[in-house]
Amino acid sequence: MSKVRAVNGFEIREESNKDNRRVIIIEYKIDNEFFAQSTYYDMDEEKINKIEEKLKDYTSTNQEAEELCRTISLMTIVNAVEKIIFDY
Repeated sequence: MSKVRAVNGFEIREESNKDNRRVIIIEYKIDNEFFAQSTYYDMDEEKINKIEEKLKDYTSTNQEAEELCRTISLMTIVNAVEKIIFDY
């Protein structure tokens, strides 16, 4: 990616908390450096796979962008993730 700074990577981690709930943490990255994160609880594997597919698509678009106006904003990315999670 040229000098455009947009979310162009992510990592999905799974943890469990003291109540044994399944915790999913999505880290959003810019040039492999932490930028922001979201935490969700009790998601099934199907939703995690859909989220991963969507994030791969959006971050690859941002990796290829040469102008900021051609990137997908973090708000749009988080909104798409939450649409999958909350089924709306």
